[in-house]
Amino acid sequence: MLSRASLSMASTLSLSAAGKTEPASGLEGKFCIPYCVANVLLREETGMKAFTDEKVNDPAVRAIMKKINVINDPKMQALESLVEVETNNGKSFQAFSDILQQIPPLEIKKERVASKFSICASLYWGKRNRLP
Repeated sequence: MLSRASLSMASTLSLSAAGKTEPASGLEGKFCIPYCVANVLLREETGMKAFTDEKVNDPAVRAIMKKINVINDPKMQALESLVEVETNNGKSFQAFSDILQQIPPLEIKKERVASKFSICASLYWGKRNRLP
């Protein structure tokens, strides 16, 4: 599957906010770039449900995290990042992201906030009491 992955980020703010390397809980996983990358590679899952103690401490995700190098790249600005993935069979993939350029219109933000609240509340209240 994955032989190597590296994520390059220049922003000191990004690295200081998400620079954890050994998260012990779901909350710490939110601030760990290697966990976030490993989790999405393994599970293709993002959002609140990706950040549980069980998922952060899953041996499969921990094995992938060991293959991820976080590199501070001074050419990157603000919240730009570049992910490079190399598979065991030698294939390489790259993806660039600039979160600041991906800010959606206000109506979409409102829908996302309402959805996130519903998800967070359902984690506390359970699925039976989930908001519409």
